[in-house]
Amino acid sequence: MSDAIVAEIAEQVAALPDCLQRTVLAIVHALEAAQGRGLSPRELDELGRAIQTITRGLANIPLSEIPGRELLPFVGAIRPDDLELMAEAIESGCEQVDDDEW
Repeated sequence: MSDAIVAEIAEQVAALPDCLQRTVLAIVHALEAAQGRGLSPRELDELGRAIQTITRGLANIPLSEIPGRELLPFVGAIRPDDLELMAEAIESGCEQVDDDEW
């Protein structure tokens, strides 16, 4: 990975609230776990594209405005064990309140 990509990731993540930073970290851990399972470069590329597809454009669209049928193609795009890792990170991180954050 190039230093420019790492710097851009760090800059973007630093601007997020702690809760979302933990979500990003959970996604990174899930990707590391997927890579550790010995997925082929093609499978890793497919996983990366699936995640990009899921996240593309959602930043500016309230989820309540996306019809559920449009999300159906993404069912199963992320392995259940990776989803569990993400859910655990979200539950443990998002329930915390940082009084100094505001």
